[in-house]
Amino acid sequence: MSDLHRATDWAQTPLGPMSGWPVSLKTAAALVFGSCFPMALLWGPELVRIYNDAYRPLLGAEHPAAMGRPARVALRDRWEASQPLFRQVMDEGETVFLSERISSGQADDGAPRTFVTICYSPVLGEDDTVGGVLVTIVDDTPQVSARRALQASESRYRMLFESMDEGFCLVEMIFDAQDRAIDFRFLEANPAFRTLTGLAAAHDARMRELVSQLEADWSRIFGEVAVTGQAARFRRRSGRLGRWFDVYAFRYGAPELGQIALLLSDITLQVEAEEALAAGHRRLQHLSAALERLSQSEGCRVLQDEVLRAARLLAQVDGVSVVIDFGETFYCDGRLAPGGVTWNDRPDPLILELAERALSAGRAVVITDLAEDARLRARVEPGEAIRSIVMIPVGGTKLAGAIATYWFAPRDPDREEIDALEVFA
Repeated sequence: MSDLHRATDWAQTPLGPMSGWPVSLKTAAALVFGSCFPMALLWGPELVRIYNDAYRPLLGAEHPAAMGRPARVALRDRWEASQPLFRQVMDEGETVFLSERISSGQADDGAPRTFVTICYSPVLGEDDTVGGVLVTIVDDTPQVSARRALQASESRYRMLFESMDEGFCLVEMIFDAQDRAIDFRFLEANPAFRTLTGLAAAHDARMRELVSQLEADWSRIFGEVAVTGQAARFRRRSGRLGRWFDVYAFRYGAPELGQIALLLSDITLQVEAEEALAAGHRRLQHLSAALERLSQSEGCRVLQDEVLRAARLLAQVDGVSVVIDFGETFYCDGRLAPGGVTWNDRPDPLILELAERALSAGRAVVITDLAEDARLRARVEPGEAIRSIVMIPVGGTKLAGAIATYWFAPRDPDREEIDALEVFA
């Protein structure tokens, strides 16, 4: 900038030739030109601008015409906004800071913005009054860019954190004197976690404050993750919530913090489907075994015992009634009793009525609770233990009878149970 300084015809500026400059102006100008920071000096009543090489990029297209020109002329449309600030420094002798301002010399051409902090300081003249304004610039662009990038990253994280379907939380492990994990404190939890677990107050609270009867396995597993740094994935059922969860736990931050992050999904429906599928396989195995034993049974009573045993395995029934018409009605009923299985051949009017209903309909009749069935509860004899019945017609293309399976408690058998009983019948 020294070349430009010497090339400037100062005699054509309000400052006049350099030889006539007061010592205070020469000193301030030397300070400006010798600084590696962007600096400018606005001197005299017209605030004539002098600036150094580091200041030049902030001026953009205004350089070099801005050198030696009054602020009113150099700033043009920005003068009205800037004048009160300059007057505050010149008239009151106050120092003014403006933080993280966009550099005024930049064109709005889509180029990256430069953010600066500007310090306006009074400079005393020969008579100890304020003779000018020293403008010092600090480039804040790296800090502003880093902070905005961090804010954008945090905003993206927060959006994901708040909107994800999986539960997520950050916890701090609590250990006893023997370094055993005994509890954990929630540091942060997203809405999905609160919804899935029902822990609405899961923030800055200890788990045992929220759930006093916490299963010990949770703290033990989480403690191992915090200590070893080895992530863990497992499935657990929460007895308190009555739900199954898939949990992924991993250490978060430095080991000494004792913090872990948890990603949690509710897999209750998946587990129930798996259990139902497994139950279906077991029923199929029981059905196959039952049919095999029935085909090998010799004698009526052995056959009856196998019928009850098979029905018990298929649907945990408490008893079986068989009604068959071979020209005359055959009837037998077997049910579980404290001493084993009891059989009788005395027809039960209620069973016979339901058998007729099943034969007429040509399909299974299901009564989930006799006591709640308006058509049948009046027909139930005092002391009758039966509460739920599945009556299935039998006989191939020509129905000839029915088999009733029943329970001593209300029951709503699922479709697989009914299907298995129909195949068996």
